[in-house]
Amino acid sequence: MNKYQRWWDNLNPQMQEYLKRQPIWHDRDLYKAMAIGAVLGFVVGFLLGVEWAWRPETTIRYLIG
Repeated sequence: MNKYQRWWDNLNPQMQEYLKRQPIWHDRDLYKAMAIGAVLGFVVGFLLGVEWAWRPETTIRYLIG
């Protein structure tokens, strides 16, 4: 028996039932994760776009092949 199973077994039945009914992710958590991902994606995309904008000949060759 590992420490987590011992911890679970030591909880009273009301607390075990309460924890069983709780979702792993709440909507608020998902919204925060989406917002952070969108901001990070925008920042990384912007930085890569700015780098490519200063070297258009390399960018065109990269896109054409």
